[in-house]
Amino acid sequence: MTSHPPVLLQEVLRALAIQPGSTVVDATLGGGGYAEAFIAALGGEGTLVGIDVEEAAVKRVSRRILPTAPAGVRILLRRGSFRQLPEILTREGIEKVDAIAFDLGLSHFHLRESGRGFSFLRDEPLLMTFAEPQHHHGPTAAEIVNEWPVGELAALFRRYGDEPYAQRIARAIGNARKARRIVSSKELATLIEQTVPRRGRLHPATRVFQAIRIAVNDEFAALEAGLRSAIRLLRAGGRVAVVSFHSGEDRIVKAIFREAAHHGLGVRITKKPVVPRPEEIASNPAARSAKLRVFERKKRV
Repeated sequence: MTSHPPVLLQEVLRALAIQPGSTVVDATLGGGGYAEAFIAALGGEGTLVGIDVEEAAVKRVSRRILPTAPAGVRILLRRGSFRQLPEILTREGIEKVDAIAFDLGLSHFHLRESGRGFSFLRDEPLLMTFAEPQHHHGPTAAEIVNEWPVGELAALFRRYGDEPYAQRIARAIGNARKARRIVSSKELATLIEQTVPRRGRLHPATRVFQAIRIAVNDEFAALEAGLRSAIRLLRAGGRVAVVSFHSGEDRIVKAIFREAAHHGLGVRITKKPVVPRPEEIASNPAARSAKLRVFERKKRV
């Protein structure tokens, strides 16, 4: 179970306007909150496809929703990246879909239970891979921290973390790793704490951890590929909804939706992003940076 309902859930449901008999894709299964709500919206008939890069997430959600799912709803939960959306749907014999949702937030499971070093409050191996290590392709957080040149680290922290002390932190990492490799999340967080001052309530390591995680999982390139595929896969009148939590993510979503509209593929339902209501932020502070954007495929494709 998730600790909080998915962010902007009601707004996503209203935007997607799921009808009985529809084919719906949850491209980021996570804890299964969206998937569960989409099944209810299908009204006992239709298809739900759920995708997650983490095998454990697919198994958790399967245990959560399959036992009580209506018999008339076809539920397909598959491990894979949303980069692979076309291939996954093709394997299931699905050519077009009515609704696709992307929730780009970091799940409570990754922070609290995965043991892969996402949290600077825990002492865990410095991995930060969304997928289990055996399914991950690319560098781990430890490889980035210990092997990238100091100049590249500083550029990474600035680009993906908007970190004002990027150069200072990168130099401190470069000096520390001369003595021995930095192998745990706690080691890295402590080093950053000792290097830069605390800025109000924000932990000094917050932006650096965010930047490394984005690089490890190649999140921005994956988002671009996934969104472009999603728009192509929508049936006439179908919609894609994206909830982002990072300014870089939101810029990508905005640009791709604007480009698709410019090429006559459809319309942006949200010219300005929908943000959480004050009461949602009060009950779930993690929602404060969320932004929802929605695109609709043109009625006649």
